[in-house]
Amino acid sequence: MNSERLYARVRRHEAVKRRLYFDSKGILTGGIGHALGNTGVALEVQRAMLAPGVMDRDLGLETIERWFAQDITTAENETRHLALLRGVDFDRLGDLRQEVLVEMGFQMGSQRLGGFTKMWAALAAADWITAAREGRDSKWHREDSPERAQELMRVMEWNVALMGET
Repeated sequence: MNSERLYARVRRHEAVKRRLYFDSKGILTGGIGHALGNTGVALEVQRAMLAPGVMDRDLGLETIERWFAQDITTAENETRHLALLRGVDFDRLGDLRQEVLVEMGFQMGSQRLGGFTKMWAALAAADWITAAREGRDSKWHREDSPERAQELMRVMEWNVALMGET
């Protein structure tokens, strides 16, 4: 896996937020997609927290980078574990497909990524086209992150030789 390429793509998709914010699901978040919890915050609490001075503090680049490195490591470890459970040899997928799966895990978490059962079955069979089709057949692709999902599934289905991977 090419960590630099993965880090750059995740940064591009997530953006760097130097202050805390509520994501689209109401989860308190900061840095580079770093969720500070896993459930949404009630609207009344969100309104109170958005008062001047409450969430205005700069998180600092050191904190943001530390969170990001930890989150990517967690996503990779959990994705490797999922692959093992699904009968997929993660190390034989090639760098690009590994990066796609880790980024999916980073974005949606391992529980949701584990729910892509048909995609995992196609990966176990080294059927990249079907794996990408199954990745697209999801709420993630239809509603949550259509552009990101499309980009990642294009990478999933491409012939490794065409992508310049060794």
